[in-house]
Amino acid sequence: MPESEIILGAEGNARDRAEEMDFFLEAAMEPSVTATGQGSREKRTLVDRLCSTVKRAADFLSRPFKAQGLPAGLGGKRRSPGVKDPEEDPPVFLLGTGGRTGSTLLQRLIISTREVMLWGEHDGHLLAAVESWVNGMQAWHDRSGGAQYQRFLRKGCRTFIPNITPPMEWFQRGARAAFRESLGGPAAQLGFPRWGFKEIRYGGQAALTLAALFPEARFVVLTRNPADALRSIKSTPWYGSDYEADPARFLAEWSACASSLLDALPRLGPGLLVRYEDLQEDREASLAALAHHLGLDPAGFDRSLFGTVHRGSSTPPLGLEAEDLAALAHPVIQETTARLGYSLPR
Repeated sequence: MPESEIILGAEGNARDRAEEMDFFLEAAMEPSVTATGQGSREKRTLVDRLCSTVKRAADFLSRPFKAQGLPAGLGGKRRSPGVKDPEEDPPVFLLGTGGRTGSTLLQRLIISTREVMLWGEHDGHLLAAVESWVNGMQAWHDRSGGAQYQRFLRKGCRTFIPNITPPMEWFQRGARAAFRESLGGPAAQLGFPRWGFKEIRYGGQAALTLAALFPEARFVVLTRNPADALRSIKSTPWYGSDYEADPARFLAEWSACASSLLDALPRLGPGLLVRYEDLQEDREASLAALAHHLGLDPAGFDRSLFGTVHRGSSTPPLGLEAEDLAALAHPVIQETTARLGYSLPR
């Protein structure tokens, strides 16, 4: 989904609140509203609605104070003592450039700090649902719903509004809330202040969608030499079911995911590229960089996890055959591999 299709909406929200107040003030000052007892009742109703609009505007304007960490009584929402609001800390999104990149090891290392609950892969379903919802409503809003909302602000219910929809900002807020409630809520229940997930099926466009929803998020892109990833995937039961045991198909998906994530990385705000080989060969430097990027204490990582191997397969990595080497020699695979600083067997 293009970034332009995600509407951040802060400016639009303020404009909508201002137009609502203008509408209610004009209506309250009409002579027909103030001349009779019936008009007085209508005026009271309008004043009540105006007060409600002012309250919403005040809530919107108080957000910067909440972001600065002021007490709940000065604009922040109240919560039970000792319970951390999952909105306070940035989520973490670990995106692997395909399967067998070591994402499960890195996930477990991050969880071991007890600071971030990094939920597992979900076959891409979470973002697909949100994209369908937000994109669909954006198209409908642009087609008629948004114009009818603006018409309602000017004329109220005395106009044609069968397709009226709220401003898009509210749908974006709903999408953020869906992630926070689904992932942040249970993370907090488990005692983790922050939340996130890992996925190996999201490329650059999906990452940009997540960045638009959560500009404060921390992104980690994890990659591995494709030759080693191919050796590893060949030993799994799902190499046949997911890739039809075809090295060209596996590597094409790896290349598409890796290159698109590399292209998107500069636009992901705080983003970090991690190579699996560096994580294994220079653990302390890699963990220090990861901790700095995520705002964690590097001492919190459980280093013993490096010695605990969970491959998801009892078969050790297999050797490369002629078909594998031919697939690795494809120019597109060679180009992506070079971008990541790897060399391939010949």
